[in-house]
Amino acid sequence: GGMSAGEAKEYLARREIPQLFESLLNGLMCYKPDDPIEYLESCLQKVRELGGSEKVKWDTFVSPEKKTLPPLNGGQSRRSFFRNVMPDNSNFPYRRYDRLPPIQQFSIESDTDLSETAELIEEYDVFDPARPRPKIILVIGGPGSGKGTQSLKIAERYGFNYISVGELLRKK
Repeated sequence: GGMSAGEAKEYLARREIPQLFESLLNGLMCYKPDDPIEYLESCLQKVRELGGSEKVKWDTFVSPEKKTLPPLNGGQSRRSFFRNVMPDNSNFPYRRYDRLPPIQQFSIESDTDLSETAELIEEYDVFDPARPRPKIILVIGGPGSGKGTQSLKIAERYGFNYISVGELLRKK
């Protein structure tokens, strides 16, 4: 039968779907396989062997040597970048900030266990080791979640360049 938007979100959150997608995307970004479909099939096979999507963590498909920073609290991260699939209820205390908090918080939402952005700061061996590594801040979020606004504020405040992948793709 038909499902309301709320029910659909509840379902996705209950089955840990956002986390599953996040771990698959992390694996793809880490390995950049020539055949992504085959790679995803093998990942999903592994999910089945692990016992379902509830067992998947953000780094399930990232090998140990690619991870430089452990999760801050060692726990399974509830910080999902698919904000818009989380249930709209008071158990998910996402807050909007008008201005950016101090940078050492690593996160635009503080004070819940959402400040685990350190998880996303992984080393990719694509840079010339002789030159200083560029500092990259990756902002991921669902449609209309304020990625562009926050990114522009960060860029302006810290003198970074702002690059929107979405805009680049739309220009092609």
